[in-house]
Amino acid sequence: MAGQPQRAEGRRGGRPRLLPVAGRRRVGEREALMRIAAATADAYRLEDVMEQAAEAALAVTGAASLSISRWEPDPGVLRTLINVGELGPGEDRLPADETYAIADHPLAARMIADGEPYWTAVDDPDASPAEAALLRALGKASSVGVPIRRDGSVWGEVWATTAVGARLFDASDARFLQAIADRLALVLARGERFASVSRLAYEDPLTGLANRRAVEERLAELLDPGRADALPLTLLLADVDGLKDLNDAHGHHVGDRALCRAADALIAAAAPEAAGMVGRLAGDEFCVLLEGCDLAAAATVSQTALDLLAGDDELAVSLSFGAAEAASESTVEGLLRAADTAQYAAKRRGGGRLCTSSEADSAPAIASLGDRRELRGHRLDQRVDRAAARALRLLDGDFAHRRTLDRIEAVAVAFSAATDAAAWAISRWERGSSVMRTVAAADDRDSRLRGLRIGLENETYRLDEYRATAELLRAGRGTFLAHAAGDGDSDPGERALLERLGFEAALAGAVAHGSGSFLVELYGDRETAPLAAAGVRLELALRIAAAGRSAS
Repeated sequence: MAGQPQRAEGRRGGRPRLLPVAGRRRVGEREALMRIAAATADAYRLEDVMEQAAEAALAVTGAASLSISRWEPDPGVLRTLINVGELGPGEDRLPADETYAIADHPLAARMIADGEPYWTAVDDPDASPAEAALLRALGKASSVGVPIRRDGSVWGEVWATTAVGARLFDASDARFLQAIADRLALVLARGERFASVSRLAYEDPLTGLANRRAVEERLAELLDPGRADALPLTLLLADVDGLKDLNDAHGHHVGDRALCRAADALIAAAAPEAAGMVGRLAGDEFCVLLEGCDLAAAATVSQTALDLLAGDDELAVSLSFGAAEAASESTVEGLLRAADTAQYAAKRRGGGRLCTSSEADSAPAIASLGDRRELRGHRLDQRVDRAAARALRLLDGDFAHRRTLDRIEAVAVAFSAATDAAAWAISRWERGSSVMRTVAAADDRDSRLRGLRIGLENETYRLDEYRATAELLRAGRGTFLAHAAGDGDSDPGERALLERLGFEAALAGAVAHGSGSFLVELYGDRETAPLAAAGVRLELALRIAAAGRSAS
C-alpha cells in the first residue's frame, strides 16, 4: 500500500466470505512454515524479525509484493511497517509514516472485527472503485488481506498483491496466506518481547536461539498463578547424544556443527505447533516451550526432529528427549526438574528417544533411533519429507543464485529419488503458445538422458492433446496424477502417453515463472512408490525454486 490509497469494500459476495471447505486446494503449509521458521530463527529484534518474516512469506506465496501492517485501535489506523517485493509508486520498504484509517476501508475494518480474510481483483466487476483504483495505481492485478491474530484479537494485517498478467488471488491463496500469518504472529511476538532489552542478554551466541535466561523468564510468565489467559504448557528438553565423544574424535568445531544441526532440527520440528519457543540452556542441552500443547505435541516434535537429523548424511546427530506437562501448581524449577528426570531416563535407555515425566520408569514413548530406522526408515512420507528438506537446503545454499531451470531440476532429482521414480522430465510453456517444449529429461533406471514423449517430433508437444497438462500450465500452479489404466478420472491423452511409454503413473506439477510456466513430471513403474504422497510437497518446492532471485 502506498501514498494515500482508498481501500474500500469490494463486493465479491459482499461481506468477506468463509473460505470453501469442499474441494479446497491442499498446499504444503508445513514446509512453508518450516522455511519461515528457519528464515527468522536468528532474529530477535522486532525490525529483523519483521523483515526476514516478510521476505520469507513473499517467497513461499509467490506474490508480487507483500506488506505487514499493525492495527492501532487509537486512533483507528493500520500502520504499514514493511513493504517487500515489487513495490509500486510511493511505496517504501520501511515507510516512515504510512497509515490507513479503517473508517475509509470497510473491508479491512470487517477483517479486524471478524478476523476473516478478503480478496479482490482489479478487473472484478464487483470490486469497489477505490480498491480497483489502488491496484491500478500500484500496477497490480489482485490483492488478498489476512489478519495477524494474537491472544484472541487482531494484531495487524498481511496484504499481498499479484502482478498484471499473473494468476489472480482466490480463496486458496487466502487460506494459505492465513496459515503463514498465524506463524508470523508468533515470530513478531518474539520480536516484540526482545525489542526493549539487550540482544546479548537473551541470545545464545552459537545457535542464535534464546538462552537460559530468556527461557526461564518466559517460563515464569507462563506459570504465573495470576495469569488470566493461562493455557496448557509442555516443556520438552533435548540433550545431544555422544557430544563429548564427537568433540574428542573430531574436534570442537565439529561438535559446534552438531549443536547447530540440533538447533535447526528443533526449530523446524516445532514450527508447525501453535507456539514453540526453542532455546539452548547450556552446553548440549536444548528446550522447546510448547504453549497451548500437551505431551502428544512433544512426541510429534521430538519424532520430527529425530527424523530430520537422521536424514542428514554428512553429520550423524541424535537427541535424547524428556517432556513434562505443567500443572496448576508448577514452578519453573519443578517443571525443569521433571523434564530433566525424564530426559535422563531416555539417555539411560540408549538415547535417540523420548521419555515423559509420567513414564520415566516404563517403556519410552518413541522407539530408539536404530529401531525407528528399521521400522519406519522406508515409509514414504518420511522419504518425501527428507527430499523436500534436502531440496530446500540446495535452493537456499549452493543453488541460491543459479538459474531457475537448475533450481527446478534440483527439485525434480530430489523427488525422483524419494519416490524411486522411473524417469522425470521438465518442460517449458510460454503464455499464449499452443505447445510446450521439454528442456530436461532423465531415465532414472539407467541414468541416460533422453526424451520421454516418444513419437512426437523435436520434443515439442501440442497442448490440445493433453488437456490436464494445458490446464495446469495455464494456472501456473498445482499438481495432477495420471494412471495408465484403471483410473477413469485421468486425462485420456496422459493415459495414452503412459501406455506408449510403458509407465504406470505420472505425477505432474506446474509453477509460473516469467512469461510462462514450468512443468515437472515424475513417471512411475512397479518399483515406484505411490506418487500421490509427494503432490503437495512437490508443488511447494517448485514455488520456492521459481521464487529464487536468479536469472531464468
